[in-house]
Amino acid sequence: MRNKLYIGAILFFCGSAMGSFLNCICDRMIRKESILGRSRCTECSCVLEAIDLIPVFSFLFLKGRCRRCGKKIDPFCFFSEILGGLMYVLICRRFDCCRELAIYLISGSTMLLIAFYDSKSMLIPDWAMIFLLLIRIVHCFLMKEDPVVFLIRLSGSFLLSLFLSAFIFYGERITGKEMMGYGDVVLILILGSFMDLQENLLTMFLSSLFAMIYGIPMIKKKQFHCIPFAPAICLAYLIMFLYDRQIMHFYLSLFQK
Repeated sequence: MRNKLYIGAILFFCGSAMGSFLNCICDRMIRKESILGRSRCTECSCVLEAIDLIPVFSFLFLKGRCRRCGKKIDPFCFFSEILGGLMYVLICRRFDCCRELAIYLISGSTMLLIAFYDSKSMLIPDWAMIFLLLIRIVHCFLMKEDPVVFLIRLSGSFLLSLFLSAFIFYGERITGKEMMGYGDVVLILILGSFMDLQENLLTMFLSSLFAMIYGIPMIKKKQFHCIPFAPAICLAYLIMFLYDRQIMHFYLSLFQK
């Protein structure tokens, strides 16, 4: 029992460090700064020391404020660390195979980066999508996936993406307003190739539900005129990766007498 707690704590620390790192990368890329160099306070520009950079604990110990200038630290930093830590723990609990575990840890980290970037800039970086596609190809070869199964999943993902593209194209012309971005469609095409069409349809429902949960309050507060959809997509697919059997069993049981 103690060993599991120790391992869980180490995994959470590694995940929270990765979440903090990915959030830092997103901020620097959005500001068009170099991703190299020491971390600094965004308010007073002082160089952060080791005590300021301990994931989760530094934020709590410093009460969410810079140790030098006393200005508030963006709560999203703390949120990204918690989210990264939880993701690593849950993925490691779900996958036992070392190869599969490595693939899903890298995939999850990439999805986390995409979600952070889109939530901050309403854009999805092309290089992150390409990297996610390469991960999918590696997954196919390392896990020795049946080519027929892969083609069936890819075809279902392509049909779903094609339907969404048509929906966006005609929806924007009818309403005259910008709808879901085509970057979201490409993201669904890549992530959807991991799953069957039935699982993809259920994941799209979860994505829409998550987007409504966090998006409607944002629009009411006039924080955004539109909702970043990539975070909802990544969250829904991550949940399906982790709990696909349980979710599908629950979903199918709703239609059984």
